[in-house]
Amino acid sequence: MAKKFLNLIENIQKQMNSGFTTGGLVKLASNYKSKEGYKNQNKAQQNYIDDYFDSNGNYLVKNITTKYPSSAPGNSDNRGNFFYITVAKELANGLTDQQGQVTVTSDMLEPIDLGINRHPVPD
Repeated sequence: MAKKFLNLIENIQKQMNSGFTTGGLVKLASNYKSKEGYKNQNKAQQNYIDDYFDSNGNYLVKNITTKYPSSAPGNSDNRGNFFYITVAKELANGLTDQQGQVTVTSDMLEPIDLGINRHPVPD
């Protein structure tokens, strides 16, 4: 019985925040340059995003915030379909770049579902 309950909680948690979870792998959406989140950035920010995701490494979600963050867990502002997601490159297994993080909108990213497997080891 306990295993079924734990599985249910994990499945519900994966569906919150548009499918993104902290510590999960993400990649840029194939058409991210046509998204509003990308178009609203200035040229310098667009170039930084393009250069940041240029390598083939792993990119991990470090933080997920809503458009109107609130500290109250029951506040309806904590739910929705628009999120800001902070992403960091994985330098080694479990070690991320703390100084070179980038925050983008959730429409620019796609979660990578590995199932029960672990993250691939970065080069």
